[in-house]
Parts: sequence; structure tokens; C-alpha cells
Amino acid sequence: MLIDLGSDAVDAVILNMAVFAALISYILVMLSYIKLKFSCPNLPRPYESPLGIFGASLGSILGIFALIACYFIPAYQPGIRGIAIVLIAATFYFFFCSRNRLVAQAPEEAAALKNSKFKIYP
Repeated sequence: MLIDLGSDAVDAVILNMAVFAALISYILVMLSYIKLKFSCPNLPRPYESPLGIFGASLGSILGIFALIACYFIPAYQPGIRGIAIVLIAATFYFFFCSRNRLVAQAPEEAAALKNSKFKIYP
């Protein structure tokens, strides 16, 4: 058989790719929470985090530590490099191609983008 899809090495790389992407997502969510708390402190929120900015800061620091720790396992490095390339390419695509062409599909998105500098395509 040319490709053994059931091998432990392939499973470990795929699992670590998912963990790496999820950690990046969690870190960005926590940093966004902190930014929103500073930029719009009086914005009504349906849920308040019990730990607030301290919890988001601690979570970001732990997430960054876990992100770095994942890279020091040699078997996981190819998967991390692969997902990093995909995420960097997606970021460049957003900033250079689709950033100014946001599509408002829901009424709340249209309302949020109404006074925005971005074009709205129905």
C-alpha cells in the first residue's frame, strides 16, 4: 500500500493541525474581546464574562504558550507549517482581495455595515 492513512504519524499531524488552528482562533477571540471591552465599554452585551479582561488576557497568554509548545514536537512540525501557510494565504486573500467586498446577508449585518467604509453587496 502506498499511503497508510491509519498510521499514528498521520493521525498525530492531522490532530495537531486542528489544535493549532483552534488555538489561533481562541487567541484571536480573546484578543478581540479585550479590544472590544476597551473600544466600546458601554456596549450592551447578552453575556458578561465572569473573569473579564483578566481572564481573556490569561487565556491569551496560555494559548500562545500552548501554540509555541506544539511547535517543539518534531512530528507535529510539518502539520503546523502546513496550516500556518494556509492561514497566512487566507489572511492575504482577505486583506488584498475580499476585504472591500463584504456581503451583507442578514439584517443585522447590513445594519452594522450601514455606516461602514466597506461596500455592501446584497
